[in-house]
Amino acid sequence: MRCPTCDLPLKPATVEGQPFERCGGCGGEYFAHHALQEVLSAHAPAPGAARGAGYGMLHGAPNEPRSRQGPGTEPESVVSGTLDSLMILEVAVLDVVPGKESEFELAFERASPLIASMGGYLGHSLRCCMERSSRYLLLVRWKTLEDHTRGFRSSSEYQEWKRLLHHFYDPFPTVEHFSPPLLGSDWADGAP
Repeated sequence: MRCPTCDLPLKPATVEGQPFERCGGCGGEYFAHHALQEVLSAHAPAPGAARGAGYGMLHGAPNEPRSRQGPGTEPESVVSGTLDSLMILEVAVLDVVPGKESEFELAFERASPLIASMGGYLGHSLRCCMERSSRYLLLVRWKTLEDHTRGFRSSSEYQEWKRLLHHFYDPFPTVEHFSPPLLGSDWADGAP
C-alpha cells in the first residue's frame, strides 16, 4: 500500500499489539478498522467515567472536526490521529540563523527519515512561524518518553540528525515533552 498523502510506500508497524502501516515521509499512520477498534477498546473509559476519558477523548469534543474514524463508521483504513491519548509530544521551538531558512528546510527534509525510522516514533511535523520567518515549531509524537530520550538520542541516526541540523540553530533550542491531552484532541484532522 502507498501513502495517500505523499505516495511513498507504507511500512508495517504495531501499537498495542495491533498492526498498522506508517509512512516514513509524512508520518501518516493507517489502521484497519478492527485493529483501531482493539486499540481504542483497550483505552475505553470505565462505565460512568467523565467525558474526555478514553474513547470519547480520542475523537475530540462536540462540534470540533473529527478524525476519519468515528463511532458508527467502518472505513477500510484511518489516520492514527485518534491515538493521541496513547503518546507523548516532543515540542521544540527552533530559531534558525536568519537567511538560512531554505537551507534548513532542505536539511530537515533529508533528516526526517532518520527520526521516522526510530522505534516508538509516531509522527512529526515542522511548522514555520507566521510572525518570524526564521522560527519553526517541531512537534514529534513518541509512544514513550524513553523512545525519544534514550532510543533516538543514543542512536547513530541522532548523530546524523545533529550533523544535518544543529548548526542552523541560534540559540540552541530547548526541547520539552508533554503528556497526552487532558482535554480534547490535538490530532482531530489526522496530522500533527
